Amino acid sequence: MEDNVQPVEDVKSKLFRLFRVYPEERGIFVILGLVFFCNSVATQIASVAAVSGFLKGEGVHQIPILWFIDMLVILLMAGLQSLIIDRFERTNLVRIMILGFAVIFVILRLMFYIHAPDWLGYGMMMIISELQWLFFPLVFWTLAQDIFTVAQAKRLFSPIASLGFVGRLVGLLIVSIAPGIFDKGGTAVEELLLLNVAVYVAAYFFIVLGLRKIEVRKVVEKHETMREVLVEGWEFVRNIPTFKYLTISIFAVNLSLTFIEFGFLAITNQAFITNYQTFYGLYRLGLTVVSFVLQSLVTSRLIEKVTLKNSFFIMPFALVGGSLWMLFTGVVSAVGGMVLPKVAQFTAYDSARRSFQA
Repeated sequence: MEDNVQPVEDVKSKLFRLFRVYPEERGIFVILGLVFFCNSVATQIASVAAVSGFLKGEGVHQIPILWFIDMLVILLMAGLQSLIIDRFERTNLVRIMILGFAVIFVILRLMFYIHAPDWLGYGMMMIISELQWLFFPLVFWTLAQDIFTVAQAKRLFSPIASLGFVGRLVGLLIVSIAPGIFDKGGTAVEELLLLNVAVYVAAYFFIVLGLRKIEVRKVVEKHETMREVLVEGWEFVRNIPTFKYLTISIFAVNLSLTFIEFGFLAITNQAFITNYQTFYGLYRLGLTVVSFVLQSLVTSRLIEKVTLKNSFFIMPFALVGGSLWMLFTGVVSAVGGMVLPKVAQFTAYDSARRSFQA
């Protein structure tokens, strides 16, 4: 038995050394990594299941309405997030948020059990998946900043984020193969919602047990109203020309991506009408892997070569190229026209924007 334990310990030590995690940091690193992993798994399951389920029940022509409502919710949360984060102790806020997501997925499962309208159930699931993607990382990384020093954050945040990438892959694999497995067993795909509940319950216990002895910096409460927060942000954008034009470009990029994505969903939904969840999950999985590889190996070199200012031209060219590609008929053109701007967005565009803002 001891001979088997020793190689495992050696592997663990090598992995920690690879990620530059010191012995006294290992516990909190594992806890935070597992929590971020859990949210990534649950987010991908909810997102793919929501899109495929909504298209199956309501059709692609209703999805712009859902996107519009989704964006309104995101705008509301963007205004509330700074007020919420600065007024609550971080650990308690993360606990409440995790339990809140678990309860929401229980409610969603009950809605499908009582045969609530598909547009309501899947529509709510899509909005929740956006909050998982938008709000959870914001609160999570704020908590992590209050735990680690600046030097630790620079060293440990990337490895923790890589566990989130692994979680995305796991979630996409689960949601892609689930329809085939569930169909054979006569089980509803909506049972995946219970998996999300279990994932968040596990994340809750990781936080409660893992952080009970960890000292977290105290929050300095701010007493700003939402109006003051929004006015301050608007004045910042309005008075700094570079950020004004960056805001306009972000609006234009997202408007173009919305048109392209609608065309992608319309074409692919007709082609894979019986097993769309599997197709959509595999598409998202491939997009994630390709983006990760390019981000790791190509993006920084490309931005350095073309300069930061010129790197902002990559996204408009990708949007034009994707739009022209989608003018050709067929699934291949639809997928290619969608993948081209999405890969550019997840790699060069996001990296250039973060660098510019920094």
